[in-house]
Amino acid sequence: MANLRATGLTVKNSITIEVTFTASLDLSIGSSNITISGAGSNAIALMVRSIDISNKILTIVTQPMIPGGQYELVIGRAHV
Repeated sequence: MANLRATGLTVKNSITIEVTFTASLDLSIGSSNITISGAGSNAIALMVRSIDISNKILTIVTQPMIPGGQYELVIGRAHV
């Protein structure tokens, strides 16, 4: 099995994040596989409202981010 790596991350606007990977993504990835935590003193965790997968691109729609806020995006196993 090959390693899957993110090659790009773009914040399109205050609610949309686009992540590009080295290979096509599995369509079974869901919003429960994604966590966005506040990484600064003024940022809180964001709720993932929806995701869209198109080949190597994952588009994440969240609640609005705070301007200048810092966030940590984790993509992994679903939370139980």
